[in-house]
Amino acid sequence: MSASPAGAPPVIPPGLPPPPGVVPNFVNPYSIIPSLKGVNILFIILVTLTTLVRTYTRFFLIKSYGWSDYTMILAWLAFIPFFVVSWSAYQYGAGVHQWDVPITELISFAKTGYIFEGIYHPLIATTKISICLQFINIFTPDRGGKFWTIVAFMVINTSYLMACFFLSIFQCDPRAKAWNPLLPGKCLNYDHFIISTGVFNMVSDLLMLLFPLFCILNLQMSRDRKFGISAVFFVGILALAASILRLVFSVKNEGSLDQTFTLTQVAECAIGEVTAGILVGNLVCLPRFFKTYYPKFMSLLTLYSRGSRSSKAAHDSENSSGARKHTPKSESTEYLELKDQPYRPAFPQTYSNPTKHAANRTVVGSPQKTQTFLNEGDNEGDRNGVWRSVRVEQSVDHV
Repeated sequence: MSASPAGAPPVIPPGLPPPPGVVPNFVNPYSIIPSLKGVNILFIILVTLTTLVRTYTRFFLIKSYGWSDYTMILAWLAFIPFFVVSWSAYQYGAGVHQWDVPITELISFAKTGYIFEGIYHPLIATTKISICLQFINIFTPDRGGKFWTIVAFMVINTSYLMACFFLSIFQCDPRAKAWNPLLPGKCLNYDHFIISTGVFNMVSDLLMLLFPLFCILNLQMSRDRKFGISAVFFVGILALAASILRLVFSVKNEGSLDQTFTLTQVAECAIGEVTAGILVGNLVCLPRFFKTYYPKFMSLLTLYSRGSRSSKAAHDSENSSGARKHTPKSESTEYLELKDQPYRPAFPQTYSNPTKHAANRTVVGSPQKTQTFLNEGDNEGDRNGVWRSVRVEQSVDHV
């Protein structure tokens, strides 16, 4: 693709006539692409990690799973091509003002937008189905009013989003006119369609946020406990915020011809809405995962810390012993520090009076006798864990 010299009109015309006083820039235009890429990488990492943790927790820890888990896994699998399509749109001008995009890129940009819309509606519908099934499992022990309320909401929401899916697929006749407006044919007023979808999603996200909070308030438990459970569902505020922003951008940019920039803003809000929805469904399972593995992690961390301190102490002891002449001691300093602590002999006692403390016994025999004790440690964690070996040398006199 060729670019024009500075100050000269471009060889390839821009995708949109620029505003007065603005010169099209195909080389280094203003772009929000770096910010969008950073945010989307964060989204795919959060969605993938939480889905994997949820799947492991439900299938291997709790060993209790059902349709809410299957549909969430399906939503995650659909999110991957959703992410790939949005990423590929950046090379065709997404996030750049349309007068800075060559006209030759617009058809490719429109095709990625068409595919994006085709994935979005089934994806958000599957995500909300999974969350509703989770609500049924958590808040409706019997088929009462709450159960049928969730079922009715799920049917209405899924029906509307599936209708939007077919409308987005068949928005133009012929379909190719959706990405090539120069073809003869006709299309729906897609700006109104985007706004109506935004209003519906905003209302449904608000209802899905309020329902669990209402159920939690009626539970018989402490206020702190209610707040802790509610905090998991408060992530739904992010989905609501994303749907509100999506609606704001849709209304603000209605009728705008700068579609490579304005539609990208709407699309990014849609990605954020889906991400928040998947996180809401997955975070419910994370407390069980951390409850299982957090103590093990802390135990390993403690053992590693103790091992590092023991190695450092042994290294310092070797350095200090090498710097002075070794002489036998009647009682070592290490033994004096440990003699009041519980200990256990490494081997069975061979002398007749086991009630006396080993540190106060006079051993008759050779001038020097070596005994080895195992110190159990100062706390229950030491007694159940690693035993430390203390070598004590006693100098004795012949009787």
